[in-house]
Amino acid sequence: MRNLVFADMMEIAKVHRVNILGAGLYDYFANWVNAVIRELAPAIKNPSPEKIALASFPKITAESARDSLSFLI
Repeated sequence: MRNLVFADMMEIAKVHRVNILGAGLYDYFANWVNAVIRELAPAIKNPSPEKIALASFPKITAESARDSLSFLI
């Protein structure tokens, strides 16, 4: 539901040529994993998606860590 409302808001802004500040931040905060990965990755020596997944709590998959890293980079 939240994503649909945000998509509608973005479409309205586009039609009216309005730039919504923080639109990129929505993607960041839409998934809690992004914030955890951002803080956890620098704390791990030679971080990899597998190491990050093992160190995270609550547990995530290596694929989820990989997706978040791709998004963040």
